[in-house]
Amino acid sequence: MNKNLPLFIITSAVVFPGCFKADPVKPVADTTAPILSEITAVSTPVSTHTSLYTFNSDEAGSIIYGGGCDSDTADAVQGDNTITLDTFANGDYNSCTLTVKDANNNTSDALDITPFTVALSAHEQCEVNTFRNAQAGSDTTINWQKDTVQFVTAGVYSRVKQLADGRLILVYSDGPNALYRISDDNGDTWGAQMIAASPSTDQHYTNAEFIELSSGTWIYAYNARANNAGNSVNFEIKTVKSTDQGLTWTNETLVYAAGDQFDNGVWEPALLELPSKELQIYFANEFPYSDHSQEITVRRSYDEGVSWTAAEAVSYRSNSRDGMAVPILLNDQSSIVFSIEDNGIEGNFKPVTIRTTL
Repeated sequence: MNKNLPLFIITSAVVFPGCFKADPVKPVADTTAPILSEITAVSTPVSTHTSLYTFNSDEAGSIIYGGGCDSDTADAVQGDNTITLDTFANGDYNSCTLTVKDANNNTSDALDITPFTVALSAHEQCEVNTFRNAQAGSDTTINWQKDTVQFVTAGVYSRVKQLADGRLILVYSDGPNALYRISDDNGDTWGAQMIAASPSTDQHYTNAEFIELSSGTWIYAYNARANNAGNSVNFEIKTVKSTDQGLTWTNETLVYAAGDQFDNGVWEPALLELPSKELQIYFANEFPYSDHSQEITVRRSYDEGVSWTAAEAVSYRSNSRDGMAVPILLNDQSSIVFSIEDNGIEGNFKPVTIRTTL
């Protein structure tokens, strides 16, 4: 027996799945900011309240505006971006910038927007003010108590005003007359129907409006309309006054006479007293035009409605129908603001505001 046989040692290894893991691949942090470049500068001078501007970004992200310019466009895409800059005031825009911040909060260098000049016409500036006012009031809501709705009377074109003694007066029309009712309990109940003015048989009164002057005089304004258009009876704005709180009404006054057709008439009077005691009456007026356009006209009185100055157009655009003016004097007594029904801005009828300083 050979005792010198070689010795073989056999070893083996068993590998169990999951016992060993490869080192994870660590992501590389994105620290590269977007790169911006100007493609198309704002065309200058600017004569509208919006200006087109095009820039390029090599990354998508959110846009940050600076230097007096702004836009409703909040996000940039990768590539060319055409935005509309809001340019609300006349002047030189020399310091406008924009930056883009990507999804990893990397912010680009500021892109200097090539300087431009805004030169808005008075008409365009008026529209700008209207847009600004609408934006400022867009978050305002009024919650009405629907369970307080009550039937007061039959009638149309009603308005309610509060008198100096706290009572309410409701002015309206129902049939031919200019009518009113008084409430002593904040509108819970209303007194008997009273007549302020009655027309001739070929007219009827509507579009009731009322003001109590600082002197205590009551002025009731209304639209006198022809019962049958084209019969040589004019469409008119009239007023009547009372110095004894409605016990008697006197001095029916013709403020303005228009044509005898529905497309050349006058409509919707509204009254305003200024701190100087000047009384203003605003109304919609088609009479000066033959293309169905309509302006807001104002006339002024310095003797509590006995006489009136010449008519002035305070709101007008060709081929538009400015109507239903409602003027107020702001609390600081610095400005007059009046709302109108407008179809000259973006085409559809909507409420807009117009203002002027005293």
